[in-house]
Amino acid sequence: MQTTDSVKIRITLPFTDWHDYSAETLWATPIGNNEFVLDNSPFFANELSFMDTIYAEVKEENDFPEFKHVTKRGGHSTYRIVLENATTLEKYNEYIKPLNDIGCTFEGFKERQYALDVPPETDINKAFELLKIGESDEVWFFESSHIGHTSF
Repeated sequence: MQTTDSVKIRITLPFTDWHDYSAETLWATPIGNNEFVLDNSPFFANELSFMDTIYAEVKEENDFPEFKHVTKRGGHSTYRIVLENATTLEKYNEYIKPLNDIGCTFEGFKERQYALDVPPETDINKAFELLKIGESDEVWFFESSHIGHTSF
């Protein structure tokens, strides 16, 4: 959740990934000593989730701080959801509602791709089961970006 103190952090992405992006920027709140708490979920970067604390360095004066590594996990998990071509927004909303009902939130990217945040207090197994239903019903396909839950 972006705050008035939030800044953009740049994350360099591998050239071998399925998308054509070389970097992703995420909102983060500075907490001192080049550490930041992520304010949103990544669409492309792997092994990061909402509320993770990261270390980032400023390379040039007017550039975004560059992500270097995670310093503390926030306990959240992130899944990427991409809608199947035939899926309508109404159909997506029907299938995402049960995930919202158990505490998951999502952010959209270009109307067909979503980053799903699973908070630490949400049952990760139930979230995974609901994601699998959407996939088996050909509403979306999904993949894990980062699993921060300590038990499943």
